[in-house]
Amino acid sequence: MPDDGANAQYSRMLNAVEALICQRGLTAEHVGLWLDIACIDQEDVESRARGIDSLPMAVLQCDVMISLEDDEYYNRAWYAVEVRLMQELIGACHKHERWRHVLLSRENTADGLLERGQERSQVPITSLSVTVKSDLPKIDFLMRQSKLLGAP
Repeated sequence: MPDDGANAQYSRMLNAVEALICQRGLTAEHVGLWLDIACIDQEDVESRARGIDSLPMAVLQCDVMISLEDDEYYNRAWYAVEVRLMQELIGACHKHERWRHVLLSRENTADGLLERGQERSQVPITSLSVTVKSDLPKIDFLMRQSKLLGAP
């Protein structure tokens, strides 16, 4: 989700990463971040398509996924893809983790609670919201491709 003028999403990510570092006993020097909004070109159509195509490989290289959840999170198609990819990896490899950052209040858009993400059932992509309708075939493909990550 794009950030707002107050950098709420950036603040949430910092809060979530700091919580993860504290909970896991990590040091900041040993933490690398991959942010979809920053790492997948949002302007150039061809670059964006290549970035989307590489999404499964990016998720595969992550040990931990942190979802910045809000009331609409699971209704967004791209988030559903990311969560499905990670869930398949968790089931297949048993070394990946998914965490969720949930806001403690609507007034403070940075402070939240970091907790283990729960298994989510797959929902039909037709019921999910997508900003760019032409992304639907790619979303459908990635949802189907996610099953390959979990295949023995």
